[in-house]
Amino acid sequence: MNSMLNVWARAAMRALALFVLAFASQVSAADWSGTWTSDYGELRLIRDGDRLYGDYAERGTIEGLVFGRKDELVHAIFMYTDGRWGTVLWRRDGDRLNGRWNWSANGLPANSPNKWSATRTSAQTSPLKYADAHRVGYPFGDVNFTEGPFQSWLETGNRPVPQPATEPNRRDNLSALYGGYVLSGLDQAFAIEADVLHFRGARTAAVDFSVFVNRGEACPTSMHLQFCNELRSLADGRGYVAVRSTGTTIVNLNHASETVETTFRLPGDRDDRLLRLHRDGNSFHGSIHHRQRGLDYEGVVRTRPHLCEQTACQNAVFADLRANPARYQGNVDRGAILRMINGPNRIAQSHGRSTPAPNPGPVSNNGAGPRPLFTDAWAILEETGDNLGEIAFSLDGDRLAASGKLRGFFETAEDHDVVFTLSTWTSEAVAFDLVVYAGQSGESKQGRLLVELPSSAPAVPRGTLFVEDEILLVELVRPTNGLSPREVFDTPAIGIYGVSYRLHNVPQGRTLRLREKPDRNAAVTGSITANASGLTMLGCDERVHRIDSLAFERADMAARTDMLSRTWCQISNGQIAGWLPGLYLSPEAN
Repeated sequence: MNSMLNVWARAAMRALALFVLAFASQVSAADWSGTWTSDYGELRLIRDGDRLYGDYAERGTIEGLVFGRKDELVHAIFMYTDGRWGTVLWRRDGDRLNGRWNWSANGLPANSPNKWSATRTSAQTSPLKYADAHRVGYPFGDVNFTEGPFQSWLETGNRPVPQPATEPNRRDNLSALYGGYVLSGLDQAFAIEADVLHFRGARTAAVDFSVFVNRGEACPTSMHLQFCNELRSLADGRGYVAVRSTGTTIVNLNHASETVETTFRLPGDRDDRLLRLHRDGNSFHGSIHHRQRGLDYEGVVRTRPHLCEQTACQNAVFADLRANPARYQGNVDRGAILRMINGPNRIAQSHGRSTPAPNPGPVSNNGAGPRPLFTDAWAILEETGDNLGEIAFSLDGDRLAASGKLRGFFETAEDHDVVFTLSTWTSEAVAFDLVVYAGQSGESKQGRLLVELPSSAPAVPRGTLFVEDEILLVELVRPTNGLSPREVFDTPAIGIYGVSYRLHNVPQGRTLRLREKPDRNAAVTGSITANASGLTMLGCDERVHRIDSLAFERADMAARTDMLSRTWCQISNGQIAGWLPGLYLSPEAN
């Protein structure tokens, strides 16, 4: 009896096992979701009831209906981002898809010679970029789809094609920056594009940055040769380079020179790189920067519609940017970005090219004549004499570059960092576009500097400085030896500044040393002879004794000399400048 029971038990267990296996097989056959590697790129598919949808590589979307006795068949539409579309019929066998496809113009796929197979590599579906869970991806705008045989073909098994649903307008408040950007000047070697999703007033954006490499082409001259070789080495078998955005900031928000600054990393990177898309009126200029090399690419940018205007994008992409802007801002290191922007341009040198340098101005053999353009910094003075900052010129390959500071354009006592971008350069003048930063707050203002080149100006180079709505007439003044650009300013013609000076109390035949600071232990900037006259007053040390301008104006020569003797003063003879005790100065008669 026990033996008979054991036989029945074993039979029941086998039957149960077969039932479980059959049920599991049916569930597995019905499961289309996952990430698949196919003949034409990666498929990222999700099944939702009878609906199957997902991304077709980086080309667009898949949208279809599941049917069959075991839900093993799919009729679907594949749709490119440029509007082209076609049909595909797949049969699923475990983790394998086999089927045929056809372009819409050529009819249904049943008898097509075009085969399309795929193998599932993961049961998890990679994040979707193009398909939308709330919006069906059929070409309803194409009369060939709505009036041709395609809808009835999709509705096999009496499962109707879902119609487009009414949804909230997710494009409300999208800014003029919303769109696609294609970097030019890359010949046929690369396709580098960025899609920017940005809402009005937001200081960040969602940027999808893509790089495709055509290994058979020569490196373009607009790209640093080392960067070109890096991209080639990182491209996968299809030519794509994985790019990961780490943060985006909008600079000069709501101005004609808005700039999208996106930091990103390539595989193996430990430091961020930088992509800049700079608007100049109705056109765009693009650049890519490396932390050590400096400029890796520079060129004009062509615009196109955003990919979401050409294919179905998930609502979640728009909603997440609205709800979590800090996630897209990233941890922006403003200092690192400025250093990259101001880095060298060695693109031409990397290709073994060189160009003649511009005339740097007259050079003196004895050091007494004018100093050349690139020697050191120039002070920027307003016509009122106020010191607005400084600028230094340099040659960066075959381009004129500039660096410097401005001050007085924000409510802060700190100097303002400035990014100078060359706009126009002739033999006589130069124009730079400016971005002026307040500091760690991230606040910025746009501007432009138009100025004569010092090498061609007859005397003091003059120009115009625009910062937001301020328009200032300026001149560039080379500091006298012993002065920093910050110490250069036009003195008022009153008080101690209203007269010239000569030395006194200095033995004949001796010289008097000038100091870098009002201190006998400070470094020496130079020396002047005992009979020096016509000296210009730059200021006196008010910490020791303040000389009242009105009192100095009314005082006689002896009283003026007494006032000066109580403090240190800074003077210049036109060649050098420095500090000396005021007791060695005597005002000259007007």
